[in-house]
Amino acid sequence: MKRDLEKWSLVLLGKWNTRLLSPKWIREKIFQLESDDDLRFFVPMVSDVPPKYEAHNMIVTVSEDKILLSPIKPDDETLQRIEDTAKRLLEILKYTPVSAFGENFHYIINISDVPPILINLFKFEDSDILDKCGKLRSTALERKIEIGECMLNIRIVNGDNYNIGLNYHYSEDDADAAAKDLENTYIKNRDHGQKLLQEDYGLAIQEE
Repeated sequence: MKRDLEKWSLVLLGKWNTRLLSPKWIREKIFQLESDDDLRFFVPMVSDVPPKYEAHNMIVTVSEDKILLSPIKPDDETLQRIEDTAKRLLEILKYTPVSAFGENFHYIINISDVPPILINLFKFEDSDILDKCGKLRSTALERKIEIGECMLNIRIVNGDNYNIGLNYHYSEDDADAAAKDLENTYIKNRDHGQKLLQEDYGLAIQEE
């Protein structure tokens, strides 16, 4: 099992004032950088695609309905920096209507490495019937697990490879509550998810 790091993220859902979140504001408040030279700014070629900012091994994407913080590396230092940055953002913009935050982790399993327990999960009675209509390319299996105040959403998709997505979702009343609930969760949930996949499905991380 390998990390699909491009799909890892910490997401803050709310109604964000994108006019306030200028490149200068993001550089100073989010990344705490003194110079523009230390910040990479990606200007979208399409008008409805939000801008992206990169520094400190993380990418921040800003739009009206969410702020997405994505790690470039999966190490503890980067994940902790992302959590601290998200928490600081919630504390500075404490009057922003925030409805939830989520922590996402994705993994890819090569088809030759899929354990039998996962293969057996996708043995549905109608698979042969659907194959008569055309080639069945993929099937998705979703589970929801309530863990205290968190809802863990698991999505497993089979196809050319197997893909597993873990979403730790926290519903919130406001930014202040979200900042408090966010503390000490990102690394903990990464470790929780990897332990769950190892104990339940026999999957372990393959370091590249």
